Amino acid sequence: MSQTIQNVGPGAVYAGMPTPSSLQQILPAYVYQQYADDDNVQAFFLAYNQMAQSYLDWFNATPLAVYTLSGISGPLLDWVGVNLYGIPRPVLSTSNTIISGALSTQALNTLPLNTQNVQITGTATIADDDIYKRVMTWWLYRGDGKQMSIPWIKRRVARFLYGVGGADISYPLGAGLQPSVAIAYGSTGGALSTVALNTTALNQNKSSPSGTITITLPRSQISQTFAQFIQNGLLCLPFQGKFVVAFEGLPSSTTGLSSTGGVLYLDYSPDGYPTSPSGLTGGSLYSNGGVVCVVGPTTPSAQASTIYFGSVSAASLLALGGGNLPLTNPGVGSGLLWNNGGVVCVA
Repeated sequence: MSQTIQNVGPGAVYAGMPTPSSLQQILPAYVYQQYADDDNVQAFFLAYNQMAQSYLDWFNATPLAVYTLSGISGPLLDWVGVNLYGIPRPVLSTSNTIISGALSTQALNTLPLNTQNVQITGTATIADDDIYKRVMTWWLYRGDGKQMSIPWIKRRVARFLYGVGGADISYPLGAGLQPSVAIAYGSTGGALSTVALNTTALNQNKSSPSGTITITLPRSQISQTFAQFIQNGLLCLPFQGKFVVAFEGLPSSTTGLSSTGGVLYLDYSPDGYPTSPSGLTGGSLYSNGGVVCVVGPTTPSAQASTIYFGSVSAASLLALGGGNLPLTNPGVGSGLLWNNGGVVCVA
């Protein structure tokens, strides 16, 4: 018995599908005969019928359920998303909280005894129409089925990245566009010192997936937005696994910072960093498309401690600021962070 699988996308039309029809002309209101000789009444009814026809034409040209149409935007898109599909416009939040005061969380002699410093940084930006529609398609698209697999993940990720305005995309994708998906497997379950004694039979290995699924993407503004949505839990994914987004050429790190060509990048931009230098004081750090930058001018202190790449997290670096980073290369290959004309680099 053969079976044909038909993928269904927003606004799709297939052979054999009945063409929807709707009323094209209103039933016009008319003037009673006794008022037919009144020009003012006739003009009023003519205007009323024209306005009613314009409403009908608009509804025919703008099917509200098809949110991918260019005419559905702004407040109308919000109404459609919330009232038809129950999906509010997402917010890109980069809120980050740094609590210091406990031992080894703050430099000596910088806080009074028995005190705690709580620093909350970040921004909140409402997603534009394009991103909103991509999120809606992520939630609403049913053509991939409900069984997760690596091709399933790749199709959904590719649709989010390349489906402008929430539209579907064509397969197969072109060269260099296919997302990379890897499932990390744990080694526990059989090797020496990985399990308790007498819990696993001799020469048996019970290793299983660790649950970490890494999606590797080319670095772009939309891929960074996707990574932020994944990090904030705004896109539905199978709950059994932990999904991590990494960027090509930037290995996942525990610090949230990576170096490409000597330039310091945020793994998950903006990751709590301001996205503009506007309103920031000299020495403050911000994310310029994922590149860590410093607001000038700065006057580094000769007594300031040096900062090595790999020894500081993205959150800690934001708290420290870049005011004391050297203004010249402190030594090629040293791994020290320095301020290269407003761009944080790794020596």
